[in-house]
Amino acid sequence: MSLPALARRTGDLVFGGHLVLALALMFWRALESLPGYSAEDGGSFSSSPAGRLLACATLVASVLAALAVAIQSARRWRDPRISGLALGFALALTSRTRADIFDLVYAGVAVAFGVWWFRNERAVAQART
Repeated sequence: MSLPALARRTGDLVFGGHLVLALALMFWRALESLPGYSAEDGGSFSSSPAGRLLACATLVASVLAALAVAIQSARRWRDPRISGLALGFALALTSRTRADIFDLVYAGVAVAFGVWWFRNERAVAQART
């Protein structure tokens, strides 16, 4: 059984959106794991102007990426690549503090699919149109 071909725009939105979400998730989970920077441990980076600007920019980018991923995932939910990434993201959100195995698996799969899409399949999808 072959997987259905994705349109270039759909693949860009889904796999690019998951890349943004995975990188933002891992960045903030890693930052919160550092003792001197964690807001939970009294770190000052989160309350500094640079920390607030970075948090705001990450929040805006993540919300836009999550909207694109949610809309495209709802439209193409039968594609196992898209459903698997959506499931991985949902499992990664089960823990809100430190990075766990679900975060690492989701980030690894999202990066692998993103690299695969943008290095190989995007050109194939563009040639089809």
